[in-house]
Amino acid sequence: MDFPKPWLPFNKNQTFLEKIVKEYFRFGCRQMIVVINEAYCDAQQELHLNDLAKYAKIILNKHPKKGKSYSIYSGMKKISDCPYLFVQNIDNPFIDLELLTAIYQSRNEEGYTVPVFENKGGHPILIGKQIIEELRNVNPESFNLRELLNDYHRTEIEYSKSEILANINTQEDYNSFFNEDYSFRAV
Repeated sequence: MDFPKPWLPFNKNQTFLEKIVKEYFRFGCRQMIVVINEAYCDAQQELHLNDLAKYAKIILNKHPKKGKSYSIYSGMKKISDCPYLFVQNIDNPFIDLELLTAIYQSRNEEGYTVPVFENKGGHPILIGKQIIEELRNVNPESFNLRELLNDYHRTEIEYSKSEILANINTQEDYNSFFNEDYSFRAV
């Protein structure tokens, strides 16, 4: 992508990041951490971040080359005790109250919950307390969330919208979901 994903337009009024944070707030999450690559934060973007600060704590990742698992670890270390933790990718902004509620209703304290469309796991995932406790003690330099999750029970919930599988990594991916006027096009 030739443009930072957090600032991609979701619609005329919201970026991907704004959409995601506000949906979690609407769902009832009051302890949110956003980990963002510090390279994506110029003066203009700081205005967006300042607006989002009333909903979420913003952490700048100064080591983005360490990968997504390092970002998850960094954010998780800033969260106080909690029984469940949603993990959300920026390149999948297609969450809503219905999806978050469905995932939360099937929560699994000893494992994690993932929405599934046609036997494929999607986003976001909800991890339980047992995994959270293990995450607090991993080596952030070598930890891989996907590998860690293999040791835990996976609860799957069937979901009817294919958007849970989206990973918007290229301009073509973006164009497949959004019209030229930045309105979402259901797939």
